[in-house]
Amino acid sequence: MLPCRATRVSWLAVLVWAAGLLPGHASFAVASVSDGRVLHAGMSAPALFSAQVQLPATTSPSVMIATLHLGRRLLSHRVKLATGSTGVTVTFNLAQAHVPRFTSPMPYRFCVRPTDDSPRCSVGVIPLPVAVIHGIFGDLAALSPEMDPYPPLLAALRRSGYADTGGYRTLTFVRYPSVTAFLGLVDHSLQKRLFGDGVTDYAARYLAPAVQGLLAESYAARVDLVGHSMGGLLARAYVRTPANAGRVRDVVMIGTPNLGSARTFMEVGSMANLPETARDLLPTYPYLYDEGQRGYLDPPVHNLFLSALNMRPFVAGVSITCIYEGSFPTTATLVVRGGVGPNRYQVLRSLDAIGDGTVTAQSAILPGASLYSLNDHIYHAQLPTDPHVQKIVLHVLLAAT
Repeated sequence: MLPCRATRVSWLAVLVWAAGLLPGHASFAVASVSDGRVLHAGMSAPALFSAQVQLPATTSPSVMIATLHLGRRLLSHRVKLATGSTGVTVTFNLAQAHVPRFTSPMPYRFCVRPTDDSPRCSVGVIPLPVAVIHGIFGDLAALSPEMDPYPPLLAALRRSGYADTGGYRTLTFVRYPSVTAFLGLVDHSLQKRLFGDGVTDYAARYLAPAVQGLLAESYAARVDLVGHSMGGLLARAYVRTPANAGRVRDVVMIGTPNLGSARTFMEVGSMANLPETARDLLPTYPYLYDEGQRGYLDPPVHNLFLSALNMRPFVAGVSITCIYEGSFPTTATLVVRGGVGPNRYQVLRSLDAIGDGTVTAQSAILPGASLYSLNDHIYHAQLPTDPHVQKIVLHVLLAAT
């Protein structure tokens, strides 16, 4: 059983499960009635709910009553059927009916009632759109499909009814060029002007337009954000402003270094022209221990971004969920001694804590967030491939607030 706060128990999940839409976990997939009269029902365009209905051939003109329950709203149509009709598409314009835009997953019940027959119904849930945000170097993984961890997560979302194509879009994958921050070390100023650098810059240049696109191509007033590793920091950076926070319901973070990662220092050291992308991942806690002086040292580079972000970790109206692994020894502290040249310190060894091999469990959590601890022995980079992680993500996204 998934761990879940009592306040987030999903009555929508119960509704969908009880309707028999999924064999074992919540889904947004459209259901068809037992006799096949309603072939398909769901959103077909940003303001349009459409259903394809199959009927026996009519021998004379007739009328069919179609109803749509959206939450507590009830819409109805009288549909005229011509002689010989075997099917009809029923469309409801939600904007013209003054239905408010969705701020949470919307359960629906569509029914048709031929004048001489009992009603045929289809039930389901219209999800809020979701933006999935990759971690650092996730843009490079796309060049090597066998190493890309994100297709399994995206496939799980598609199987559960999310769509990244068609007239009503509820899924997008946000790419940002994190790798260029390091390739651009030779001419960093040019790189930053062309592609951006740093979490705040990526959130503004790449995540913000993705959110606007989802809102424009759906009937939602809010979206959900799912970020792996540094992608979770992009989500947190995006919701820092009240206007952006008003567009987001849930932020789900998978192995996100909310306190930074000491592995970053091991990889990039303290080079003078360190990209902001790397600075934004350095630890915010004391992590350089001088064995000779028997004390912690002031780091050569400070993570000003995360320090400021963690001064106000929560934003009103936005729920935060942290999913993290605790199976592996993970570098938390670096034992160093003074060095010369660009790298002021020589790393002697590391002191470990539990984590996912890259991000410690302590760094991956935010106090007060909904927490899901894993013991699946999945390393950091592969967390999105874990079926347990995917199930938790879907569970959170389906929950009503």
